[in-house]
Formats: sequence, C-alpha cells, structure tokens
Amino acid sequence: MTRRNWVVLWRQARNSSGVNNRDLQTFRLDLATTERLAAKLQSSPGGKERFLVAESGIHTRADVERLCRSGVGAILVGNR
Repeated sequence: MTRRNWVVLWRQARNSSGVNNRDLQTFRLDLATTERLAAKLQSSPGGKERFLVAESGIHTRADVERLCRSGVGAILVGNR
C-alpha cells in the first residue's frame, strides 16, 4: 500500500461509523438496530456525509438489500 492509498483510506475511515447489530449483553441480533441508527444519523447535521457500516447478523441477500435501503455503504460479514 502506498502512502497516498493510506492517506485516502484514513480520511474515509474518519467519516465512517460501524453499527453492531448484536446486543453485547444478550447476544440477540437485530438488523433494525442499524436501520434506527441510520435514520438518526442521516437526519443529523453532516450525517449524510458519514459512511455507515453494518456489522453482525447479516446472513442473506435479503438482509443486505434491507440494510442498503437504510443507507448502509458496507457490511461486515463473519462466519460461524
């Protein structure tokens, strides 16, 4: 990775927010967590410039499409 690539990546990362769909107390998954926070973020000053990443609980194409409709720009998918 070149220095220029690193600088671009760093600038983008500063404008991103990750939303964990897993409640860390109960371990319950709920994609509505991202939907709720995306709506709040988009209605806040400067919120539309933020890059939103949905994390956890994404299993199907329908999940991805649902999150994209709420304004998510990327998803983090793990394995079991």
